[in-house]
Amino acid sequence: MTRGMTFTETREQARIKAELVASYLWAWGKARLAVARKPDACVGYFDVYAGPGRADEASRTAPLTVLARAADDAEMRDALICVCNDADEDGSDALRKAIRGLKGVRKLRHPPIVARRDSGLELVGLSGQYRHTPAFFFIDPFGYKGLSLQLPNHVLRDWGCDCAVYLSYGLINLGLGNPDVREHINALFGRKRADALRARLESLDPDAREAAIVEQVGQVLRQMGGKFVLPFRFKNEDGTRTNHHLIFATAHFPRYETMKKVMAEYSSSATQGVPSFEYSPDVERQPTLFEVARPLDALHDALPARFAGRRLALHDIYEQHCVGTPYLKRHYKAALACLEAEGKVSAEPPAAKRRKVKGEIAFGDDVVVKFPRKK
Repeated sequence: MTRGMTFTETREQARIKAELVASYLWAWGKARLAVARKPDACVGYFDVYAGPGRADEASRTAPLTVLARAADDAEMRDALICVCNDADEDGSDALRKAIRGLKGVRKLRHPPIVARRDSGLELVGLSGQYRHTPAFFFIDPFGYKGLSLQLPNHVLRDWGCDCAVYLSYGLINLGLGNPDVREHINALFGRKRADALRARLESLDPDAREAAIVEQVGQVLRQMGGKFVLPFRFKNEDGTRTNHHLIFATAHFPRYETMKKVMAEYSSSATQGVPSFEYSPDVERQPTLFEVARPLDALHDALPARFAGRRLALHDIYEQHCVGTPYLKRHYKAALACLEAEGKVSAEPPAAKRRKVKGEIAFGDDVVVKFPRKK
C-alpha cells in the first residue's frame, strides 16, 4: 500500500471530484461564516493526500480548484485557511509551484500551507494545530503507513468539522487478500473487523464485495463519530468497474443534506429523477450505487408502510427516512403529493387550501401528513 501501488484516475474523474469537494466547501463554508458573523471568522480546508496538483483550469485537482475559487470570492478570500499535505517531496514541491502559479492566489488573507508528513501520527498532529477552526478534511487514509482511521476519528470529534474519505476500492479489495499488507489492512479496519470482512468476502460476487467493503468503511466512520455517512462512486471510462469512492461523513444532518444535494448534482445519471450518486462516463453498463429499479415508485410504496398510523410534518418524514437512501426532499414532496391525490394519505392543510407553484400544488415543509394504520 504505497504510492507506487495505485489505480489510475482520469483527468475528468479528478475534475469532477475536485468540483464536488469545492462545491460542498463553499456551501458549508458560507453557512458557517453567516452564523459566525465575525470579520475574522475562518473556515478550513485540509487536503491530507493532496498530490502534485494540475495547474491547468480544465483539470485542476481539489486544492487548486478550492484556492482558485477563493481567489475570486471576496468573503472566502479572507476566511479560507488551506493546508495541503503530500508525503512525496517531488509531489509537495510541484504542488507549491502550481499554487504559486494560480491567478490571484496572493490576494488570500491566509497563504496556503503545503506540508510533507508521511505517517499517521504526524498527520494527526498537523491537523491538531487547527482544531479550533471549523474545517472540511479531504482524507486518503489508505496512503499512509500507520494511519488507520484515527485521523477521521480526530476530525469528527471536533465541533464543526466534516470529512470526505477517498477510498481506493481496487487497493482495498486486493489488499484484503494480500498477506504482504495484512497488518496495514488490520490497522485500517481493526483486526477483528478486517478478519470478519476477509471471511465474508470469500463467498461474494464482485458487486456484493464492493458493497460489503464500502459498508464496513461506513461502519468504521460511524463508530468514529460520523453519524451520517454518504458514498459517491467513480467508475472507469467504460463503466465496467469501480475505480474509487468518495465517502462523506459528518455528525450533523444539515451538512449531510448539503453534501447530498452536491453529490446529486454531480451524478452522471438519474432514474425517475432520482440521482445515481456516481460518476460514470458510460452510464448504461452498470447498476447504480443505490440499486432500485424504479426508485420513485419504491419511495411511494415505502412511506405508508414505514409511517403507518403516524402523523408527521413533511420535514420530519424526510429527515427520518432519507438517510442511507438516494432521495432528496423534492422526491418526498412528489411521492406524498401523489399519495394524497390517490387518497392513501391525508394532509393538513389539504391540497385544496394550498397554493400552486408553477402550476402544481405546493407541499411545504410544514404540511402535516397522516398515514392510515396497517390493516
